[in-house]
Amino acid sequence: MQSYISDLSEQNDVLLQTMEELEREANRRVTALETELEEHVAKVTEYKEENSTLLTTKENLAKEIADFRIRLQFSESELLKLEVENMNLKMDICNFRSTNQQSRPQQLASATVRAMPTEHLSGSTATLPPNTGSSEIFMKYEEIKSELEIKEQMIQRLHKELTDATFAQQLSKDEVVDKDKKIQELQDIITELHNDVALKDAENLNQLQDIHLLESNIKALNEELGSPHKTFQKSQVQSFRSNNLLKAELERRDGTILHLRKEVLQLQEKRDRLTCELDIQEQRIYQLQGELKEGVTELKKKQGCLQQLQEELLATRNQYEEAQKQLAESNGFLSQVKAENQTLKVYKLEQSTEIEALTATIQNLELSATNVNAAFTAEAAQKHNELVSTTEELKEKLAETQAELSQKDDATQKLKAQLQNTSQWAEETKLQLKGVQAAIETMKNKYTVAENEMIKLEQTIKQLKEERVRLQQHCHELVEENERLHAQLEAENLAMESEQNVMSMELNIKESLIHKLKKESIALQDKAKAAEQKIFQLEMQIEHLNQQLESTEAVKVTSDETIHSLERQLREYRTRHEETAEEVNRCEDTIRQLNGELSSIQIVQDSTKRSIEVKEETIQQLTTETEILQNKLKECQTRMLEMEEQLNATDFESDTLRDKLQNKAEEVQQLTDQFREYQEAQHQVTNELDETRRKANNEIARREEKNCTLQKHIEDLQYQYTSCYSELLHNEDDLAELKCKFAAVNEELSQQAVTLSNVTLEKQKLDTELSVLSEKNTTAQREVNSRDQTILKLKSELKTAQENVKSAWEESQSQEKCMNQLQKELEACKRAHELDMDNFSRENAQLRKELDSCTKELQERLAKMQQYKSTVDVLNADLQRGHQLHQKVVDEVRLNI
Repeated sequence: MQSYISDLSEQNDVLLQTMEELEREANRRVTALETELEEHVAKVTEYKEENSTLLTTKENLAKEIADFRIRLQFSESELLKLEVENMNLKMDICNFRSTNQQSRPQQLASATVRAMPTEHLSGSTATLPPNTGSSEIFMKYEEIKSELEIKEQMIQRLHKELTDATFAQQLSKDEVVDKDKKIQELQDIITELHNDVALKDAENLNQLQDIHLLESNIKALNEELGSPHKTFQKSQVQSFRSNNLLKAELERRDGTILHLRKEVLQLQEKRDRLTCELDIQEQRIYQLQGELKEGVTELKKKQGCLQQLQEELLATRNQYEEAQKQLAESNGFLSQVKAENQTLKVYKLEQSTEIEALTATIQNLELSATNVNAAFTAEAAQKHNELVSTTEELKEKLAETQAELSQKDDATQKLKAQLQNTSQWAEETKLQLKGVQAAIETMKNKYTVAENEMIKLEQTIKQLKEERVRLQQHCHELVEENERLHAQLEAENLAMESEQNVMSMELNIKESLIHKLKKESIALQDKAKAAEQKIFQLEMQIEHLNQQLESTEAVKVTSDETIHSLERQLREYRTRHEETAEEVNRCEDTIRQLNGELSSIQIVQDSTKRSIEVKEETIQQLTTETEILQNKLKECQTRMLEMEEQLNATDFESDTLRDKLQNKAEEVQQLTDQFREYQEAQHQVTNELDETRRKANNEIARREEKNCTLQKHIEDLQYQYTSCYSELLHNEDDLAELKCKFAAVNEELSQQAVTLSNVTLEKQKLDTELSVLSEKNTTAQREVNSRDQTILKLKSELKTAQENVKSAWEESQSQEKCMNQLQKELEACKRAHELDMDNFSRENAQLRKELDSCTKELQERLAKMQQYKSTVDVLNADLQRGHQLHQKVVDEVRLNI
């Protein structure tokens, strides 16, 4: 006994030391958890601040979207203005071309008039005013050229900036992709750490439970050492009390477990609510992204419109250059006219000198030759008259040239007005280029904002890495603590094995009973499973029968539809049969009328033959008879015409269609003639414009290639910007999710701290309560009671299983009854369906017989119709022959008369 007591005292000392060490480690863990809680609370505050900053950024983005929309509306209004101005410029250029084309033939006519000989020119000329507007036009043209060069330089500079922006944006994209990968790796590591922490917490709880059991054992051993000589009755009473206390404690723990489960359910509900709110926020973010995409698409559309306007600008510039070339040609032509006028003036001066010389010679001849005065005077008069006529012609031509010059002045004034309009348009294009530069600056600002956001994301990633390192260290510490606790538990388990061997015999006996009960429960479970399988098979049969019912109903519906369709076809055939019967009756009536007419005609022919044989009757009777015959013939002809109208209705329709075709052909011919005329006019116009287009096509192609490349670069930049922006939004969503996860982790840690505090309180209570317990058999009795409870539970489970088997058996019987009823109903439905199918087949056979009879009747009627038509044709031929014979008889009668 003393050795046993000494061993127990040594074990007690060892257990006390281990308990003290465990308490120290527990306190240390509590302090570490408190520090971690404080750190997590600080992180939560930081994440809340970041969430507020993200909300502000979202609001700013919404404001930017609104600004984009306003800018889009403003750009639309500007586009409309530009389109209107472009149309005005096109109208002006068309007017200029028309005036130029009108002025060309006049210039050519004037040029042909001026090609005259110099021998018959005389008289005085008036000086023409100089053309002062051409120099101003050329100055304005040079200014416009310089402005266009400046704009091209601006476009090249913008192109360089766009290339730089694309390169920077590509770099930012690569950085974003790398950061996304790093964030994904950190998220995976965080999830692994969370799982490790959960496992370590579960292990800590198990260790705390083991510690409580060991403390209870130690106190029981101490009490046993303090009171070794108490009676067996007191031990039984104390064991009974201890059992009651343990039961009460187990009930209390069950209540605490239920309370904790309720709290867990509440936390899960809170988590679900938070997830719902997160989903709502994600939907809002997706909506904002959709709005952004719509804005980007609208911007692309507007850029397409701007590209079209730029192309129209290039076209107008080319047209302006063509107009400038035409101006230069007109100015050259004016210079030629001026030169021709000067030559005319020189010719006039020479002729005036010649006239003066001639007058001097005439005076000398008058003085010298008085005898030949009459002849010379006549010749001089003739020459003077010729000179006068030539001077008058020259004056008329000068008037014409002055009128043409006035027209040219008007054209120059119009060109000045057009140049003013083009200068205004150039200023407006400058303003548009300024607007584009402002848009590019805004894009640059947005790019800087995106870079700042990327820097913030890098900082957050660094913080997450630091947290990962700290959590790894914490995990290592927890692993070391677990190893220590495992070593201590192994030592305690060795001490407890000796006590457990004593109780193993009793447990083996009870386990055999439990094994038997389990076998019985397994057999009952097998029976229940078999019953469930039967129920499942019956349910499958019911579903199969329901499907058969549905298929039979569908077949019935299809058969009803086919019956209705056949009835409709019968009705249509009956209506057609009635129509054909009516047509046959009509044809029979017409044949009867024709037979009556033929009989009347034959009677008339007989009467005419008799009248021929009886030539001795008077002329009056013949005339009366001929008149009667003519009236009858007229009536017959009217009837024949009516019959021909009825029979040739189809011929009339075909004639109408032919007329329509002829009209359409005539219209097509007219359109082709017009098209040829338009082609001839277009050919003339194209011949005039080919020379100008050949020169301008090279420059247009070069400018268009530049514009296409610039537009492509702009579209690529916009697409890259949208992709970067969407990636930033996605990263923000990921950060928000990570923040929510960290908040959930912090809440779980706070809950674990609360549970730890509750556990410590329960530990203190258990220490105070377990000081009452003082016997060896507490643990064994506890196990025995637990096994008894398991036996009772198994018995109750057996009873419940038996009840379930009975209920399942009853349900299977009820389902079998239902199956029998359903089978009966199915058989009744099948019988009804077979009856319906038989009726349907009979009705189909009857309908087919009726259809065959109808088709036979139709064929017979058609054959009759063909026969009637052939008889009608024969009767018509007979009528024509009768008319011919009647006409011959009438002619013979007239000849005889």
